[in-house]
Amino acid sequence: MQSIEAHQEKLKASAEGLYDTIFDSDQIKGVYDVLAGLVEGVNGLVKGLGGMPGILATVAVLVTTLGKHSIQDLLLKRQTNKLQKEMYRS
Repeated sequence: MQSIEAHQEKLKASAEGLYDTIFDSDQIKGVYDVLAGLVEGVNGLVKGLGGMPGILATVAVLVTTLGKHSIQDLLLKRQTNKLQKEMYRS
């Protein structure tokens, strides 16, 4: 009769074999390289915008500009819907 430790080692070896079969180390390295490139790109963008103050200024301009148009569109759609409902009631 084998010990519990022997069964645990057998399970561990089987699990490691499964992991090696499912996950190719070259693919994992490739994923890490892609993620590192993304982080480097974001870092370059942040530096290009002037750090946190530059990011906040850019976001504020975008929110103001896009928000303004979105609010206008929302109000226009709301008014249009209201007019359409009134027309159908008549």
